[in-house]
Amino acid sequence: MLNHKNKLSIILVIIYVSIFVSLFILTESLSEKKDYIYLGVMSPSTEQAPKYNFITELAQEKINSYCNTSNINQRFIFNTTNAAGNPKKAYEITKKYHEKGINLIVGYSWNSHLNASLEYARKNQMVLVSPTSTSPKYAQKDLCYRLLPDDEREAKAVAIMMIKYGIENVIIIQRNDTWGKTYADYFMLEYRAEGGKILEQITYKIEQTYTIKQAVNRATEAGITALKRGMSNTTAVLIIALEEAPKILLEAENSSSLMNLTWFCTETNTADPNIINKSGNIASKVTLIGPLNIHIYNEDYQEINKLYTKRFDEPLDFEIANVYDGCWLLALSVIEAKTSNDQNISTIFKEVAYDHYGITGPLDVNKNGDRSWIRYYFYGYYELNENLVILRIGSYTRLERFENQGARISRSPFNVIYDNFPFYIWEKQYESKIS
Repeated sequence: MLNHKNKLSIILVIIYVSIFVSLFILTESLSEKKDYIYLGVMSPSTEQAPKYNFITELAQEKINSYCNTSNINQRFIFNTTNAAGNPKKAYEITKKYHEKGINLIVGYSWNSHLNASLEYARKNQMVLVSPTSTSPKYAQKDLCYRLLPDDEREAKAVAIMMIKYGIENVIIIQRNDTWGKTYADYFMLEYRAEGGKILEQITYKIEQTYTIKQAVNRATEAGITALKRGMSNTTAVLIIALEEAPKILLEAENSSSLMNLTWFCTETNTADPNIINKSGNIASKVTLIGPLNIHIYNEDYQEINKLYTKRFDEPLDFEIANVYDGCWLLALSVIEAKTSNDQNISTIFKEVAYDHYGITGPLDVNKNGDRSWIRYYFYGYYELNENLVILRIGSYTRLERFENQGARISRSPFNVIYDNFPFYIWEKQYESKIS
């Protein structure tokens, strides 16, 4: 039997062991304490909200996994919201984010949402990443970074590609609003610089649909003149339109002069389901050609695209992929800055963007905080075996930092050379941080 002294020794040993274990557990617990960072993601509409939520969840999972495997003590939680197509609501969400201490936000995909919120965000030093805002108005030095080339650079790409296609003369049909006028101005500036001639610039008022008919009638007269002068192969129609594009095509169907010309459009109407469903056969008659922002099919994109396609039964498009990359850019900026303080983030964001190669490709931004890498594929509407098809006929790329530019286009989709420009530059300059 144990005597009193031995019992006391055992009790003391147990106490000492208990204290040691408790201190060890406490030390481990403190060492494993994570710094949770809250960021915001705002969908522009109810239609897009499920897609924004899904891609944000994937980004959060991947980012936190990266932090775990890299022994980074920070963990990220993305708070998702929906502006429901309302600029006023976008502003209210921005204000609520700030009041909650969330000052790093991916969103403002619509120019109207950015316009409503930007002044408040600037005043409160909030850092914004817009997946798709394209107004040249916001191409300025501030704390808003945009991942889609703006309308000025798209218009220039269209002008260059039309010249490459052999179009020396153009008839412009455009909506009479700020976007239409701005796009047309940038297009004409570049097109004329490349040696092109504007035969007619015709506007219509979207709120007065009868003016579309008037615009098409004027374009018809210009088309007749071009045909009489033997310029059918060197003359094209450019429509700068939105959801009314099918009406323009339907109105032009009975115009023999316009049906004998090639048509071009902005990205808003390239592979547009609205056109496909309502006036696809007409679009194929005029080989309606337009640009699309295209991501690089790297391994990271393929993985995310597979999950996205399984969920929504459609491929991951450039806008939603930009949301994913925007989440990564903000998170990596926080990691590099070792703080979520918005002012520190703004100073390091550009460096992070230069170093990070996302699922959409290089994310380097220019002096205005807009993506400096531009990659458009040009697609045309065609009829093949009595079916409407949309086929790639060319590509345009530009990397502003290195002033590299490449543009190729073919009159036949079956003569397209499927190489891209210049991949060797992008691959050497950018490395993915995603393990």
